[in-house]
Amino acid sequence: MKTAVIGFLGWLHPATVHFPIALISAAALLEAWQILRRRPGMAPATFACTMLGAAGGIVAALFGWFLEEYEGIEGGLFDLHKWIGIASAAVAVAAAGLALKARSCPKALAGLRILLFLGAAGTGAAGYLGGEMVFGKDHLFNVFKEKPAAPLPLLKPAGAIDF
Repeated sequence: MKTAVIGFLGWLHPATVHFPIALISAAALLEAWQILRRRPGMAPATFACTMLGAAGGIVAALFGWFLEEYEGIEGGLFDLHKWIGIASAAVAVAAAGLALKARSCPKALAGLRILLFLGAAGTGAAGYLGGEMVFGKDHLFNVFKEKPAAPLPLLKPAGAIDF
């Protein structure tokens, strides 16, 4: 069902994916830091990052579905991006469930940390594939392969004085 609302929300997909990627990645980094410092509990900001990241992941996945529906996107790279993104959102939701228990249960904290690391890797992979769909193959590394274009000459406004 192609409606203007579905199209509008679908076009917001690229904007909505950055929020959960950042939050799940930040939570994973916070917990990695806790492990390195040998701190027994969850980092103070991990709970909020995980909850907001899971909610954002649901929105991003839903808007991705809207974009697929509206634009009729399909194909191997798209399908890989889509399913890694959906899996990452599901991992974030599962991590949110464990974050609720992790304050009082060491096993839940260990599971939370594993899911956060998996979620950060998954969102990174889905993000890279999304960039590849938009910017082309090896988009992240092309900057090292191509010679940069010469800068454009500066234009002076009419009547400008040289000093």
